[in-house]
Amino acid sequence: MKTLALAVLCSASAIASASDLGPLERRVAAVVAESRSTVGVGLRDLASGETLLVHGRDHFPMFSVYKLPIAMRVLQRVDEGAVRLTDPVAIEPKDVRPGVSTAVTSRLQGGRGTMTVAELIVAAVAQSDNTASDLILPLAGGPEAVTAYVRSLGIDGLRVDRPEIQMAADTYGVTLPASWGPGDLPGLLTAPPAERRAAIERYVADPRDSTTPEAALALLARVARRDALSPASADFLLRTLEKTTTGPGRIRGLLPKGTVVANKTGTGPTALGYTAASNDIGLVTLPSGRKVAVAVFVSASGADDAARDRTIAEIARAAYDHWSR
Repeated sequence: MKTLALAVLCSASAIASASDLGPLERRVAAVVAESRSTVGVGLRDLASGETLLVHGRDHFPMFSVYKLPIAMRVLQRVDEGAVRLTDPVAIEPKDVRPGVSTAVTSRLQGGRGTMTVAELIVAAVAQSDNTASDLILPLAGGPEAVTAYVRSLGIDGLRVDRPEIQMAADTYGVTLPASWGPGDLPGLLTAPPAERRAAIERYVADPRDSTTPEAALALLARVARRDALSPASADFLLRTLEKTTTGPGRIRGLLPKGTVVANKTGTGPTALGYTAASNDIGLVTLPSGRKVAVAVFVSASGADDAARDRTIAEIARAAYDHWSR
């Protein structure tokens, strides 16, 4: 393997030489330089194995990107017969989590309701619903079981440690009491701006619930190969990822209309002009039918929402253009 300035790698089986990735390397470097952020990048042509990494082995907070490995572990348990996609899951007021998605709360009456495991996976992955994510995490066996599953795939550098509610508390720098009701959360999840920013900065530096771009690429490759789950579960996962509605301006933002993208986004909080993360990882299908894995983590950022999304979109478009030649 050859290593270039941005840790550009080329597998032994690749048709092109590593030097052919020079134009892509320069284009990505220019985008990163303008980002006002710490940017982790992983790009891989899954047909040739050609790979470009920027901070590829550094850890970045996943935020909702971590819902993808959680969903995969639940689907593994479906394959094992321990869980069924049609199983009903009861939802109580105490299960509701803060977040912008209403995929679960819109289904509730008086704060209560029932959804199937399949519906919760779609809500967690495609709509990034935090309530759905914390409901399926126990079905996965908890955070340690998810991390163990990822390790069983031969992937190091990606770990799942906390439910959404604990991550929310940690980004506020608060400790939740032993018992609380859903009506208590607005009062509990609050902090002065300076304290909130300090908590967010601590969160970004925390290795928990983080991944490296290299590990994210490895996970995407297993999703694309459909070999980490049964054929039925692998197809269900890909269809769900293709339904993603969050972050339309990220990987999907600058790609040609009609491009098939199967992706999972993640977004961190902002305080005093400092944003924890805007992330997106996914599979982009080229006109030739080949797939490119894209993983971009925009962290510790002083840029606004649109600029962070644009950074991800430009890097994804650069990969699309390069490997579509």
